[in-house]
Amino acid sequence: MAERQLSILVALHSGSLSGVDTYAEQLAAAGVAASHKVTLVVVGEDLAAEVRDRLGNDQVRVIATNRLSRSAWRNAGRQVPTFALMEMEAQLGNCLKGLGERFDVAHLNHPALASAARPYSDRVVVGAWFYPHHARERMVQTWLHTGAVFPKSAAFAIKGLSHYWNDRRGYRSSDCVVAPTELLAAQLSSMGLPAVACPLPGRRPETARDADENGPVAANVRRRVAICCGDLSHPRKNVDAGIRAIGLAARDGVAIDLELIGRKAEFLAAELHALPQSVHVFTPGPLPRDQVDDRLRRADVLLVPSLYEEWGYVATEAVLAGTPVVAFPVYPFVEILPPPLGLCADDMSSEALARALQQVLDNGADRSFVAKAAERAFGTEAVGSRLTKIWSGVAVETGRASMAGAK
Repeated sequence: MAERQLSILVALHSGSLSGVDTYAEQLAAAGVAASHKVTLVVVGEDLAAEVRDRLGNDQVRVIATNRLSRSAWRNAGRQVPTFALMEMEAQLGNCLKGLGERFDVAHLNHPALASAARPYSDRVVVGAWFYPHHARERMVQTWLHTGAVFPKSAAFAIKGLSHYWNDRRGYRSSDCVVAPTELLAAQLSSMGLPAVACPLPGRRPETARDADENGPVAANVRRRVAICCGDLSHPRKNVDAGIRAIGLAARDGVAIDLELIGRKAEFLAAELHALPQSVHVFTPGPLPRDQVDDRLRRADVLLVPSLYEEWGYVATEAVLAGTPVVAFPVYPFVEILPPPLGLCADDMSSEALARALQQVLDNGADRSFVAKAAERAFGTEAVGSRLTKIWSGVAVETGRASMAGAK
């Protein structure tokens, strides 16, 4: 850890439900946990007030850009990532110019904002997201994960390509690229980029502090399994495969309470109707954060049947609450869910997912053990310490020296 306190600029929180904006908030919290001075820039004063309240930490200075225009043509233009980022870049630049300060480090959740932060920061760090970083692969994966339906999936694929070019430009303009996994960091390093791996800092749910310790469960006890995402019908979330796995796990009469947290559960009526009678289904819809926290804590397993996630905050928040995660063997879960945090299925079939789910349910979990292991991997203090080395340049230089030695 650096000996001196650093001034950290974190930008730009745009108020979306995306994990990219969650990342900005968690970066700010990790910076404060590591005893740095943190300034978080958000879009508009209304959002600034929300973020201040959500962080509940007056050690993070939250400042607002001007409010974005609400005109119809501006809103339409923001659907194109390049246009949206041009607007963010202008807003961030104007805000920093008016602030008139210089920071030791700027850490940006949108890499393409690097040029806007460069005049006001001694060092520019950007967060990487999509794996693999490759134009064709990004288009193909986006097409597949949005259902492979023309023209909707084609539009999303083109949008994904736009994100790729924005990322490419930002990576080249930064001093360091922070990748959430070793897989992505290794790929970016092989391309000559100054990339290092650092997990995204997680938020430990408040209710996790009172989590009970579990262990092997009796055969007649009902097991609680949760599936949680914004849109339960989204093809990439693959919830129908998760429901089929639940059915297979319960086919011998195993009693399971399945909770589907999110919108559009009605689109899964056919799959839910096919479940055995021993499965009780609850569909509370989208819930506020505190209620999601409570339900994650009370679940025996969080089931994540996604075909792909850039990170998957719900998984890290679940393990920080002491709840193990079962997922398909896809990025990033193949790297971030070692025991006791969870288990990946052997293959992409519902049968394999059911076997993994049964194994975790049958073995039970010591919630305290899971939560402590998760804290070491994703906790604010642990990640804050790793980020300090990145912000101070130590991690990047170490990585370069290791690569030179390998050659």
